[in-house]
Amino acid sequence: MLLCIFLVPGTEYLYSQPFPREKVIAAFIFNFVKHIEWRNEKEISRFKFKIITGNKRIVDELNKIAVKKGIRNKVTTITSENRLTNIENVQLIYVGKDKEKLFADIFYRIEGKNILLISDGYKNKKIVMINLYDTQDKRVEFEINRANIINQGLTILPNMVLLGGTEIDV
Repeated sequence: MLLCIFLVPGTEYLYSQPFPREKVIAAFIFNFVKHIEWRNEKEISRFKFKIITGNKRIVDELNKIAVKKGIRNKVTTITSENRLTNIENVQLIYVGKDKEKLFADIFYRIEGKNILLISDGYKNKKIVMINLYDTQDKRVEFEINRANIINQGLTILPNMVLLGGTEIDV
């Protein structure tokens, strides 16, 4: 029996490589936001995200998605910093792996401020809200500390569980 396989040039790359990690993180962040409600959401004219990382590719991917898709018919603004400065009118803060040393300070600084905090690979599960992490097979997954999200005055919509992830029990 003779078996012939025809490949379109360039497709072998698509099947052998996973999506870049930055694209996955950006997609997760936008999906998380779709499944969270802020207590003052009716008063929010635009969603503002602060991205604390030196990884410009994550910021670029977030900006690409923000331009294509709004969140609940509102404009999304992405700003990037190497450390957290102003938290006025911010709905989401993402802290990258490269800024892990800043995470605990940021967590305590935003406590009770109706801000969703997303971390990347942070080890102390007691102070995370949504934490992204890498699996052994190089996939990005997430875990949720529901209590910390609720303590921020945020509501987790029921469909959040459809995104996957695990719930942290601390």
